Amino acid sequence: MNSLASFRVSTRRLTLGVGPHEGDDMPSITLAVTTAVINQVNEGNEYQRQLAIRGASPDLRALIRTASAQNRVPVAVCGVFELAVGDTDAIWEVHQAPGFQCGDFSNLYSLLARRPEVSVTFQW
Repeated sequence: MNSLASFRVSTRRLTLGVGPHEGDDMPSITLAVTTAVINQVNEGNEYQRQLAIRGASPDLRALIRTASAQNRVPVAVCGVFELAVGDTDAIWEVHQAPGFQCGDFSNLYSLLARRPEVSVTFQW
């Protein structure tokens, strides 16, 4: 299968697998929008828009640990949507480059914010 290889839903977690096969060695990242962030944004603090990193595959987690505001690490979610990670616990909108990166962040944030606190795992 070249489209979605898996689509599993449990009470509080969604996993999207993309590619011909699945395995524990595949890169993955688990993201969510928290209620606290939504509350901050609703109070007019747009700069608070962020995706909480709830988990990642070992190789990706090691890369994310090197991230800082001065050392933004590119992570291509599902091998397609490259986002800049400038924090070890969250992907912030303010760290994204103008253009596709900002647009992809905004779209992913909007989708995840529809279900606050629900973690979604992207595996590729």
